[in-house]
Amino acid sequence: MEDPASAFTAMAARLGRIEPEEFAGAAVIVPKDGEPIVVVLADPTPKAAQFWSLVVSRVEIAAAEARQAEEAASNSPFGIRR
Repeated sequence: MEDPASAFTAMAARLGRIEPEEFAGAAVIVPKDGEPIVVVLADPTPKAAQFWSLVVSRVEIAAAEARQAEEAASNSPFGIRR
C-alpha cells in the first residue's frame, strides 16, 4: 500500500475543484490492507440519505470482497490456518 495519507491528499485536491454549491459530501476510508474507499458526491440538490447510501454500499462491497478473499485463502492448502 502506498502512503495512507495520499488518499486524503488526493481527496483534498478533488474537493478544491468542486464548486461549493455542488458539494454534497465526501468520505475517505483507508483500511490497513486493501484499497482505499473514496466517495465524492457533487449534486446541486444534495440529499443526506443519498450520500450515506453511497458510502454504505461502497463499504459493503469492500467488506464482501475481503470476506471472499479470506475464505478463499482459508480453503487453500497454503492459506491462512485458523
